[in-house]
Amino acid sequence: MGIFLPVALVPPNTKNCINSLAQSKKPNVPSNFFLFAAFLKNAFVVLVIGLSNLFFISKLYALGFNDLKVQKLQDFEYAWGMDLIDNENLLVSEKKGVLYIYNFSTGKIVGKEAYNDVLSKRQGGLLDIIFVKDKEKNFVFSCYQNLSSDLIVARHELKNFKFLNKKIIFSSKYQSRSGVHFGCRFINYKNNILFSIGDRGDRNNSQNSKNYPGSIIKIDYEGNHKITKEGWLSGIFSMGHRNPQGLIYIKEFDEIWSHEHGPKGGDEINIVKMGKNYGWPVVTYGKEYWGGKIGVSKPVKGYEDPIWKWIPSIAPSGMAFYNNDYFEFLKNKILVGSLKFKTLYIVNLNNKRPSTEIKFLKNKIGRIRDVLVHPKGHILLINDERDGGLFKLDKY
Repeated sequence: MGIFLPVALVPPNTKNCINSLAQSKKPNVPSNFFLFAAFLKNAFVVLVIGLSNLFFISKLYALGFNDLKVQKLQDFEYAWGMDLIDNENLLVSEKKGVLYIYNFSTGKIVGKEAYNDVLSKRQGGLLDIIFVKDKEKNFVFSCYQNLSSDLIVARHELKNFKFLNKKIIFSSKYQSRSGVHFGCRFINYKNNILFSIGDRGDRNNSQNSKNYPGSIIKIDYEGNHKITKEGWLSGIFSMGHRNPQGLIYIKEFDEIWSHEHGPKGGDEINIVKMGKNYGWPVVTYGKEYWGGKIGVSKPVKGYEDPIWKWIPSIAPSGMAFYNNDYFEFLKNKILVGSLKFKTLYIVNLNNKRPSTEIKFLKNKIGRIRDVLVHPKGHILLINDERDGGLFKLDKY
């Protein structure tokens, strides 16, 4: 399968400084002078960032970008989440309510569980899953919309590829027929589970500390949770989120990173900290879909500002930190799937923070829903398509 690499030389975070410089003009000096000076400064910033990004791209090509291949391993219909059981077996969820175990050695499905309580409607259904080994037991946690339109977390025990003893361990106790903004990404974090819940289509939920939508939740493996901040509902780890569909723990940084969908523009990456408020909809760098203003588009005291923004929106889904020697040119970079642009974004880091990005695999496998790095170093992708599947990005 051929690979095409479209390049955007100017990252979306480049800011236009013309207005601010023009407003600083002094009396008796022609305004055109300041506009021209602002233009030169802006052009210089664009040039520097562009050359930096070009160097990044050239380096990737030189180190092996042309040596990558994409292979489809298995057909899936609207796959949503995946997680490794071990090096040979992978969990994959389909939104309609079916959970599979795929074996890499045989190329076959070796386990399957069909849910009878999933409501697959619009963006809702069976969404993310995560495998956790706790002492002598193997658990599979799943996040989904049930038949009452509530968002719940279920836990299965996994024995010999059989899903046993299903137990509902968390309910958001919030029913909505909107069919949008579920969040539902998991991470295993220091012997607990963290997972995201979107605002469920009502932005006011995200600033309501007395309900779960618009939050990231922390529970233990039994579903127990605690109050993390006075005045907040028990279990809320952070609030002010719109629709987080990427969530990772970067052990090397000891940081939790999430990305989430903004409205029209304003998709963002955040460093998630317990007890913090991430602003939506009080602070957002996006607009209404019809163009109107939402909240404030600048840092505001009391709200956490994103470390990276996408304007226009890319509809990010799935995220991974690549820290493997297999693809040395990708080491210490962030991989993000894009639903809107059907692209894998590779985000370069400088001092542990995003600095530049490039687009990869554009229109090659469709809407990228999730990204996972195998311990051997190759990259696994699933796409959100009717005739979709599981893909492997590897060396020739």
